Amino acid sequence: MLTRQLLDLSKRILLVLALAVAMSAQTTVFSSGSNGSDGALDFTGAPPGLIVFDPAKLNPPLNPRSDNIFNFTTITIPSGVTIRLSGRVLTGPVFWLASGDVRIDGGIDLTGENSTGTSLVLDHLTRAMPGAGGFSGGFGGKVDTTLVIGGQPAALPGDGPGGGAAGGTGFGSRFGGCFGNTGTGGSFTGNQFLVPLVGGSGGGGANFLGALPTTPYAEGGGAGGGAILIASSTSITINGVINANGGSAPRAGGQICDSDLSGGAGAGGAIRLAAPTISGSGTLTAREGGATVGPTGAQGGFIRLETFNDNFRGSFNSTAFTMASPFGVFLPSPHPSVKVVSVDNATIAQPPVGNIAFPDVSINNTGPVTVTIEAHFIPVGTVLSLHILSDNNTDQTVQTTPLAGTLETSTCTATVTFPGSFSLGFAKAVWSQ
Repeated sequence: MLTRQLLDLSKRILLVLALAVAMSAQTTVFSSGSNGSDGALDFTGAPPGLIVFDPAKLNPPLNPRSDNIFNFTTITIPSGVTIRLSGRVLTGPVFWLASGDVRIDGGIDLTGENSTGTSLVLDHLTRAMPGAGGFSGGFGGKVDTTLVIGGQPAALPGDGPGGGAAGGTGFGSRFGGCFGNTGTGGSFTGNQFLVPLVGGSGGGGANFLGALPTTPYAEGGGAGGGAILIASSTSITINGVINANGGSAPRAGGQICDSDLSGGAGAGGAIRLAAPTISGSGTLTAREGGATVGPTGAQGGFIRLETFNDNFRGSFNSTAFTMASPFGVFLPSPHPSVKVVSVDNATIAQPPVGNIAFPDVSINNTGPVTVTIEAHFIPVGTVLSLHILSDNNTDQTVQTTPLAGTLETSTCTATVTFPGSFSLGFAKAVWSQ
């Protein structure tokens, strides 16, 4: 009798152990959600160097919805090849889903561009563009504190929910050969789960002060690092580099004003990896851009690795990170976008270039004209701001009519009187959900 009881107890213990093993095995299964419809992303055989990832130019083209969600079977980037994910091409964060293995022996580059230099003419004034999923740096500007000329385009803050402030318009400090005010760095506003996935915000532009014709536009802010999720149902191996650093804000010394003035640096972005096994000896980095002057420092981004088997022995390059088990990819709805589509009934080719040698549109109207703006996935009723900078030292910010239409596609208009010169404009939407 005692023997039989011991045997029964032994069976129950074995049964419990069997259940425990079965449950443990079940928790190591993770699905990236990829249906494999985009095939293999394989750069094997590509010439060494930098390749800008443009889904519309692939054969066949990918991502017709422009939501940056890709369903690959496998992903392979060989040593010597770096794939650039730029905000000049891709709007919003990038989601690379793979049903099979991911191997990165080369590089993935989502860095924000460094702040732009000083410029005597508006035509050369540009914004630093982010890595895909990050936000642009603000324009640099100049301010006539003597009120001799007045109306000059002042600096603008960085884009994004944590955009850095522009340099002040009050009488500033002397930097080398110029007076001015520095911009401040961008912030990283994501959380430790990186859901929603968001990149770094841009730094604010700096302001030069003075009424002389030789006073240049100051340096802009650095752009934010981008944001990417790479998920695999099998494994991710990183022996190369994934870089989502913010753009730097180097001083303007040795340029037009021989100044130590600078814009704000861009914030670091976000890197999220999810797979049953993550391994490799590469580098993951999402640091803030460097800054050299004043309160221009930005915040670093964040890295998250989700895996059951952590075999990654590489470096995070002093970026904040966390480790966890995979818990789902949480794909977003299509990301918001906004663009100017016509001025005075003249259609603007996309994407616009904003260059005086090849203007996006030419008008012959000194009176008020209508600017039409198209938006996608921005709440209906939102009022946009249209910033117009002109090279005759005028600066306008015009509010649009409320967006009308549907969440998927809406439009609004603004009434603007353009001066008889070259003008540079961009639209900006801010809303809360």
